[in-house]
Order: sequence, then C-alpha cells, then structure tokens
Amino acid sequence: GGRALYIEYYTKILKADVMPFLYAPDGPEALGWFKKPITSVAEFTKLRFRISSGLPSDVLKDMGGIPMNLGANEVIPAAERGVIDGIEFINPASDIKVGLHDIFKYYSIQGLHQAIDIADVIINGKKWRELTPDLQTIVEVSMTASLFDAMLYFIHENAKALKILTTEKGVTMFDAPPDYAPAWINSAKRVLAKFEEKDPFFKKVLDSQREFANLVVPFTRETAKLSTLISGAATAK
Repeated sequence: GGRALYIEYYTKILKADVMPFLYAPDGPEALGWFKKPITSVAEFTKLRFRISSGLPSDVLKDMGGIPMNLGANEVIPAAERGVIDGIEFINPASDIKVGLHDIFKYYSIQGLHQAIDIADVIINGKKWRELTPDLQTIVEVSMTASLFDAMLYFIHENAKALKILTTEKGVTMFDAPPDYAPAWINSAKRVLAKFEEKDPFFKKVLDSQREFANLVVPFTRETAKLSTLISGAATAK
C-alpha cells in the first residue's frame, strides 16, 4: 500500500505527470547538539533550538519548546552568535562535515523527530511510458537495490563519523532525557490528529501506516530484543 500512496501523492494530489522512486534512505536523525547535556524536557523546551520546519517544528512547539527554523547556510553563523542554544541537523556523517562539533561538545543521537531521511528519483511520466517493459523493470530493480545499498552505506558512514567525533574531536555523547520520548510522542499524536482532521489524504496515509505498524511491530519488537543481546555480545571485551 505504501508505494501506491506514494505514487498517488505525486500524480493525484500534486497532479504531476511523473513516476517517482524512493532513493538513498538515511537516518534516524540525531536529537541534536548542545552546550551541556539536557536532563529533562523542561530544560529542552527552554532552549532556542534549531529544528527542521514542518512536523518536527510543530511537535516541538506543542511541547512548549522554541523551534528556530534556519536554513543549512544559517546554522553555523547563528550558533557562533548565540542566536540558538542547540541544534538538530542530520546525523554524525553529515554533522561532522558542517563542523557543529567546533561549537557544541555534547551530542545525543536519540532523536524522534525524523526517523528517516529519504530522497526521490523522479522520472518524467511521458518518458517513463515510452520505456519498454523490460527497461522499466531494470529501473525498478535498480532503485530497489539502491535502497539496501544506501542503508548499509549510511550505517557505516555514521558509525565512522561518530567514532571520530568522540575519540578525536572532544565530543561527549549523552542519552536523551527519560521524559523526552513520552513527551514527544504525546505531542506528535496531537499534531498528527490536527492534520488528519483537515487533510483527507494525510489521514489516508496515516491510517495505512497504522495498519502496517499493527501488523509488523509485534514481530519487530521481539526481534529487537535479540538484536540488543547480539550487539552486546559483539562489543563485549
């Protein structure tokens, strides 16, 4: 159902004659960079915090926070001038390139605001229809393969960057506050409910996601326990 909705969004909602494909997934995004560790939502919501516009910003505002919507080119100057007290950008591999560690030394990667970043490859609809079925299949298989390739690539790149940040750049990692996840989830539910009420297609997509989650989460929840045990054994000395 997800791909059908994805195509429907472009062709019916945006009314674009295209054939879209998902490409290069990366994530989750980090909670962010700070001048000192945050220990509670009360501390977090007092900060002037740079966060992505749209749903992430709406949720933080619902929590009582102070979202600052700044473009990528504005982030470093704003941090240097003290206009912002903290920032979420992307994740270790991207953040290290921007140089956020030169300004902020405390970092948490346990963010909930954007579980995945994902790009699109969008093909002109007329050109797509002109392709023979075998060529269309080649494109479809190639794009599917790229998803798995990108997931493995970004896990490796983020892991390498995080190691450099913590061993060479003086960055200290810290866990998200215990009350962060419950507060974020509660606010997210309120924000999503508002969009559901006014946008039928938004509701259609969200209902599809809920149906999928109700099916797969019971399974993935159990397998995640095993993953934690295995990772602990793999890194134990």
